[in-house]
Amino acid sequence: MLSLAYGLKFEDNHILSFGAQGMYYGSSLNTESLNFATPNPILFNSSKYYDFNIGLNYHIESEMNRIDFGISGHQLLGGVESFKSTNDSSNKVPKYYKAYSIIEWAFNDELKIMPGFFGGYQAGATNFLIGSNVGFQLRDELPNIILFAGIWNRINKLNYESIMPLIGVEMSKVRFMISYDHSFSLNKLNSTPNTIEMSISYRIPSPRERGFSDCFMFNPRF
Repeated sequence: MLSLAYGLKFEDNHILSFGAQGMYYGSSLNTESLNFATPNPILFNSSKYYDFNIGLNYHIESEMNRIDFGISGHQLLGGVESFKSTNDSSNKVPKYYKAYSIIEWAFNDELKIMPGFFGGYQAGATNFLIGSNVGFQLRDELPNIILFAGIWNRINKLNYESIMPLIGVEMSKVRFMISYDHSFSLNKLNSTPNTIEMSISYRIPSPRERGFSDCFMFNPRF
């Protein structure tokens, strides 16, 4: 994979960024261990193709607020992933389009809210995620501790798919987070609909970081 990014700065608080990725995919198959009831089809031992992704992001920043808008396209060359000896167009990788928006609001030096939106479309399937995180920094009592919580909703084809609350704490750039995913669709199928995810991460601060930044803001699905 080869990635390239370039940004244009307008005035002091507007940045337009462009990114592109060129990729080479390769996979292999051990055909000697396969048995077929019908006459064996002619198969290749490997499948390979090239693909291309692009993305665009517009960033607006003030002293206490920040807004990001972005769009991207993936698998734009539509490579075919197939082990058949002919060009099997039924296994063509469908294009994937995404759009997102993040708004960061700082009410003061201790309280910040960050609503966000993510949308994706691929081969007729849609995925929308909307929600918000809220963070609070214990500046006076414990200046190195940040508490945060959030709630996110996934919607597919205008159906209410799932709800995902999360809570976490960051101490000296080490972050602990736990989220709960309750799927209403799986619940209708009498399947186990609940998922709990836990994570531990270390955050490397940005050189541009100023004071109470968005370091605690993580969308669980971005």
